[in-house]
Amino acid sequence: MMASKFRFVGDVDDARRRIATGEIGEPVLYENTFCSVVPMRGRWNADRRVSGGGVLIDNGAHAADLARVLVGEIARVFAVAGPRVQELDVEDSARITFLTVRDCVGTATLSWSVATGDPAYARVHGSEGSIELGWRSMRIRGRGSSDWVECGRGYDKTAAFEAQLTHFARAVAGVEPARPDAADALDSVRFVAAAQHSMRAQRWVGLREERSSDEVIR
Repeated sequence: MMASKFRFVGDVDDARRRIATGEIGEPVLYENTFCSVVPMRGRWNADRRVSGGGVLIDNGAHAADLARVLVGEIARVFAVAGPRVQELDVEDSARITFLTVRDCVGTATLSWSVATGDPAYARVHGSEGSIELGWRSMRIRGRGSSDWVECGRGYDKTAAFEAQLTHFARAVAGVEPARPDAADALDSVRFVAAAQHSMRAQRWVGLREERSSDEVIR
């Protein structure tokens, strides 16, 4: 079972419901930022032989699942790596542009070496308004309005992990279905694999695009 703590953040669940009920209309643009300065030299998740990649595989699964929760299934991606700041043999910054099956355009910006200072980790801009998920609060505004309305509590990692572990125990006991489920987890793997291939091929790559074994391994 894939662990995805952002599914257990109260603001994320609230935003998902608001988007699903059409409060901001049809999602048009999506932005996600997971960036902070983390020394990675000597750590297993920066060792390609162990982890399989860099920041893309480390944070990309979280980015993929959060996007799937808020704006739906992702169809294809285009990914580029930024200049390496740390002396690593893997990428330490990356940006992924993607398109959902419902044509929402999204970006995920990931870095171990740059702190953007952005107070929000995700924004969804819809045809009728916007929702912003911040580290300290969530807020919403209507289309064309400059006035945001605070409506959330922000990101609490400890509370998210507690809720996630409680859910895991209930899922194992058969009390409730697992979330994310197997299909969600597989799509996160597809997202990372497609983005890694896009970096190498320098082109758009579909999550369900057939690729040769040589392309996958290279």
